[in-house]
Amino acid sequence: ENEFTLQPQDGRYVLLFQWLVGRFAALSGSDIPLAWWVVQLAAGVGLLVAVWSLLGAFFADARERILCFVLVAFSGGLEWLPWAARSLLPNAVHDRLLAVTWPLISWNTFESLFAPLSTLAYALVVSLLVIVLRGADKPGRRRHALGSLLVLLIYATHGYTALGLAGILGTTLVLGVARRRIARRALPMESASLLLLCLSFALPFALCVWQMQDPVFAASLGRAAAAEAAHRVWLWPLTQGLVLALAVIGLPTVWRRDDAPSRLLLGWLAGTALLANLPFFSPSRFLFLLHLPLCVAATIGIGLVREHGPAWARARATTLAALFALFATN
Repeated sequence: ENEFTLQPQDGRYVLLFQWLVGRFAALSGSDIPLAWWVVQLAAGVGLLVAVWSLLGAFFADARERILCFVLVAFSGGLEWLPWAARSLLPNAVHDRLLAVTWPLISWNTFESLFAPLSTLAYALVVSLLVIVLRGADKPGRRRHALGSLLVLLIYATHGYTALGLAGILGTTLVLGVARRRIARRALPMESASLLLLCLSFALPFALCVWQMQDPVFAASLGRAAAAEAAHRVWLWPLTQGLVLALAVIGLPTVWRRDDAPSRLLLGWLAGTALLANLPFFSPSRFLFLLHLPLCVAATIGIGLVREHGPAWARARATTLAALFALFATN
């Protein structure tokens, strides 16, 4: 139930994270605040472990995998610039920039870890994507059943993350099939798995329809699905900074590879970019999903700069400046 209203309600909220906190507190005999932080810490560690596992599908080289992991865990954009330039900017401009670069918007993975619901749900999403890639060439009933269960658990944890996952899977499927059809080639081997996962969203959809019969739940969902225009794509050069620039360098290589991980990466970026720029449904709630695939493409871009870039781009001074630009915000 929603404990912050006096309106009559049926109690149709499904809150997996809060349930885990309550179960842990009951089993351990600890207070709720301590149990909350323990479960949130476990969710954050679980997310990073899942990220490490996922990156193995993109990078065979251990150094590249470690580099990408560090980027995912700690890199940010250039938000520190307006933060540091407060005295140089008019108050109205500074306040506007401060509002759109607020860390709680979660422009990067490090900032997103403050939110326990999305952190736990994101850990489940990344785990599901690991299952998808590992079973791309050998799908089976157990994998599909586990994937369907994870979809339902993700929705029960954080509805926005579930919607983001639907966008990622659907866009990956559509782009992969369209590209192969245009080239008159066989469909991607992971198409069947992606289609079945997309169909499995019928379960959380049916649950949502049932929940909407409770007026309190329906009202809260209506307030959440608000329109906003504060976090559009033209802010990305500021909020993604050098990660975005390096990702642009790496993306042509990703496109040419046309393997299952690369197709997922392209669908992930396209689906998240679409959701994050919707004119409705609080698009900023999907921004935290953008950073990881950008970091993967940026890692590939770094490798290209090291191998083929001009001498000034590989100089020590440039490297130090790049490190500052990547990690100063966080």
